[in-house]
Amino acid sequence: MLRWLLTCIALYLLAGFYIVGSDEVGVVRLFGRVWQNRVPSGLHYRPPFPFTRLDKVKVRQVRRVTVGMEAADLVVGRQANPLQAQFLTGDQNILIVRAVVQFSVHDPVRFLFAASDAEGIVRRVVEAVLAEEVAQMPVDEAMTTGKIALQNRAQRKAQRILDGRYRLGVTL
Repeated sequence: MLRWLLTCIALYLLAGFYIVGSDEVGVVRLFGRVWQNRVPSGLHYRPPFPFTRLDKVKVRQVRRVTVGMEAADLVVGRQANPLQAQFLTGDQNILIVRAVVQFSVHDPVRFLFAASDAEGIVRRVVEAVLAEEVAQMPVDEAMTTGKIALQNRAQRKAQRILDGRYRLGVTL
């Protein structure tokens, strides 16, 4: 009986070992509060369940969200809903804008706990910024000479909003 009990305790304590991958950062919560916020890659130990919980965030992964189309439309090859991509320009023309936004996580704690749908927030912020920026440009400039400037301004402005208002811990 004693041997069985010691074996169970040993197995329970061994359950606290975990591995963080080379492209990940671990966040360990002790009783729900962040206890270790940037656990590097490698083999580590934490008190086992139910005292702690481990969340792993892929910080080296480049994530993508689409604006003006759905990602499934790209994969399947079907036409996107044109109403999603229509933006009004400064000279009252309608411009169809489609973009793929790439972002990565620089603060795993904020990424995990600031919002439940970080990708959705990034998508909506970029859509709003693009609508605002396109509305200040004539259609010819937005389609030709001002395209790169539009991208740069939209990226900077969206990053400021994501850092200031939402604090998601992402970099566009």
